[in-house]
Amino acid sequence: MELSLAEEYLLLALDDVSGRPLLSAQHLQLALAGASVAELTLQGSLDVSDGADGGRKGRFRTTGRATPTDPLQREVLELMHERRPKDAIRKIGQGGFAKRLREALQRGLAARGVLREEQVKILGLFPSTAWPSTAAH
Repeated sequence: MELSLAEEYLLLALDDVSGRPLLSAQHLQLALAGASVAELTLQGSLDVSDGADGGRKGRFRTTGRATPTDPLQREVLELMHERRPKDAIRKIGQGGFAKRLREALQRGLAARGVLREEQVKILGLFPSTAWPSTAAH
C-alpha cells in the first residue's frame, strides 16, 4: 500500500497505542500542510516560478502536468497558486481547512485498515477521538 507524504507523517506523529498526537495540533496541522504541498511538487502538479514564463518570480504556480485525484489535494493546489512559499503553508495549515485535511487523512487511513477510530474521554469528561494503529493491537 502506497502512502502519501502527509499520511506517512501523520502515522509518525501519532502514538501507535493511544492514537493521540505526539505534538500540538497546530504543529501537526502545519506539518501536514507542508507534506501536502511537497507531495504536489514531487508529483509535478506545483512548482515555483522563476519568472521566465511570465509568472511572478518566487511564487507557486500550477504546472498543468499532473492533476491530483484527491479532492483535498486539488483544493490545496488551487490555494497554492500565486502564493509565496513562506505564506503558503500557513494558509492551509491553520483554520478549518487544516482540520479537514487532518480528518480526511485519518479517515482515509482508517478506511484502509491502518488506523482505527476510537471515541475516548479526556480527563474522563471531554469527548475526543483517538486514532490508534491497527498494528499496535
